[in-house]
Amino acid sequence: MYAIQENAMPATVVLPDQLVKKMQAVAIPLQDTYVTVIERAIDALIQQTQGSPDEAATAAAAPLSGGVGSYPADTPPSLTFTKPTAITLEGNDLPKNELFWNLLLFRVIALAATKMEERALRQALIVNTRPGKNEGNGFRYIPEAKMSVQGGDANLAWKATLHLAKAAGLSVDVTFRWGNNEDAAYPGQIGRMSYAP
Repeated sequence: MYAIQENAMPATVVLPDQLVKKMQAVAIPLQDTYVTVIERAIDALIQQTQGSPDEAATAAAAPLSGGVGSYPADTPPSLTFTKPTAITLEGNDLPKNELFWNLLLFRVIALAATKMEERALRQALIVNTRPGKNEGNGFRYIPEAKMSVQGGDANLAWKATLHLAKAAGLSVDVTFRWGNNEDAAYPGQIGRMSYAP
């Protein structure tokens, strides 16, 4: 059992181990706390139950066996142990050798750099950057943006990709598969997320 207590809350809430394990499966590493995971889950539930019919239709649902689960781009399940199997960016399919979360992020940055002013681009980036060419430690130089960008895990890469896609008005669609790992959110299953401005 785990206990959480917020500063503004007079009571301690005890979480069963099974619930904590589920929360850890969808948490964003090094960012989420138990409280932020709960808040995100409640926000998704509110959107599902009180949103428009279109919003409700895109609410999170576990993938059916052999099918593709559709997830809201803003609140996906944990993408740990996933790999993209198909990516469409602005209507163009990415080649198979570029089907990786960080390569998608780098592609979106390069494309956004052609549509946004430099200052706006930098403000829309939620990953580490360095001016000019400075590779190493996970940094990749993006010539179109004249900066080097540090990649991250699948969850951070997707979060940064979506954040920038929204700022630049870019459409993106990703189909991905979880690996057969017992710690994956949905081992062996296929998921899909889409965003269109």
